[in-house]
Amino acid sequence: MASPLLIRSPNDTLYDYGLSSAFKSAYVYDPDWALSKDADIWEVVQRDAVIKSAIDRRAKGVVRSWHIRPPDSSKNPADKTLSAIVEGALRKIEMFNDARRRASLAPIVGRTYEYMVGEMRYCALGGTDKRMWWIPKRLKHVDRRRFRWVPIRKWDKDGGVEIVETELHMFSIAKGWWMRLTPHQRAHFVQWTYQDSEDRLGYGRPLLEATYFYHWMKTWMLEKISEGVDRWANGILIGKLNSLRGASTSKTNAQLVEGMKEVLRTMRSEHIVVLEEDDDIKVVETSGTGHQIGMDTVRYLDESIERLYNGSVLPSGHSEGTGSKARSEVELSGTEAFYQSDREGLDEVLTRDLVGLFMYMNWNNLYELGLHEAEAPILDSEQEYVEDPVVSVGVMNQALDHGVDIPRSVYYKKINVPEPEPGEPVISGRSQMGMFGDPSVAGIGNAEGMNGGDEISRISWELDEIESAIGGI
Repeated sequence: MASPLLIRSPNDTLYDYGLSSAFKSAYVYDPDWALSKDADIWEVVQRDAVIKSAIDRRAKGVVRSWHIRPPDSSKNPADKTLSAIVEGALRKIEMFNDARRRASLAPIVGRTYEYMVGEMRYCALGGTDKRMWWIPKRLKHVDRRRFRWVPIRKWDKDGGVEIVETELHMFSIAKGWWMRLTPHQRAHFVQWTYQDSEDRLGYGRPLLEATYFYHWMKTWMLEKISEGVDRWANGILIGKLNSLRGASTSKTNAQLVEGMKEVLRTMRSEHIVVLEEDDDIKVVETSGTGHQIGMDTVRYLDESIERLYNGSVLPSGHSEGTGSKARSEVELSGTEAFYQSDREGLDEVLTRDLVGLFMYMNWNNLYELGLHEAEAPILDSEQEYVEDPVVSVGVMNQALDHGVDIPRSVYYKKINVPEPEPGEPVISGRSQMGMFGDPSVAGIGNAEGMNGGDEISRISWELDEIESAIGGI
């Protein structure tokens, strides 16, 4: 018997040579299995109501209300001022939540790109004086198929060794060919590549691959069910002939059998039949077992897709029966936690690209406001739980009895009541609110800075070129 150490598999070598050949081609190819089988598979699977529902539910689950906060809950006034400025600017983005939902599809399709369109606007942000700010106006979606990674080969002058780098290129609909994105142009894109690993070569490992196989199996099973509906609904017709009866001089027994088949077809279509005395017809109803097997298979595929996208089945309504209330609450809480990883990934991408671009484009303003050394703020969206106000108030009252200070805004939020504005008519509460301390708002004074007349010189022909390349979408 041969030693296992002498049995060498060529699989690793095949991968190595395949990887090398990919970087020697004109561009790094897309290894995604689903896209290689159907270039428009993303549109195809969304025509399935169950898959579309799962995708929509996932997008709405990942994208929650957001705010800008200082890093590590910093109490530094400069950090708080910078966070207020950034949040004030991002609140002006048109249909921002819709753009976040599009970007959140990266785990499904592998990559998403949103181009940040901005404009110069004279306004006040974060309590500072009015000045010219570069404000992101909207996020424009650009399809992932318009981007590809191109290998750039350089040579080491000493050893002649080839050094491989990659550049991001985008297909320009204005020019009709691929264009290299400059660093300044790339900075205007929100880019999220999901599970970017070497064996995916910059394209990620999307959930669409698993969806492709299940969608194919479901389509095949639905075809079988459709073919069987007619047989299961109409039953089986059995025609009996007298085998001892001699055939006529002009017809054989085989022709008599064929004639009986024609009678059965007429009976099924016209619901009438004429028989001879010795003939008989019997209708046998089917048990529906075949139909049940098909529907159970389709249900299994639907539930598997729901688990793939949303982590649980019962809250989506796919599970048979209603289930217990406790199970529903547990699965709902588990589903919310299931989204948290992708929610954090989306927040990191938006913090890196969107918040980073805003600070880069407005660096002169931040410097004159004395905020150039402040820590960069973070876009944060957290899990949302449906809490019982009675339980929340009880917990907070116990905390107050033990000397724990609670912000007024948190108390109002827990009881689902908006905090009254200063001077707004209110109905006075029966209990003393002095336990919260005097409400104070950290004032953000008007900073001495530039007069707001400076234009940003970085808005150059590069952005005009990329706008033309993207097109009016």
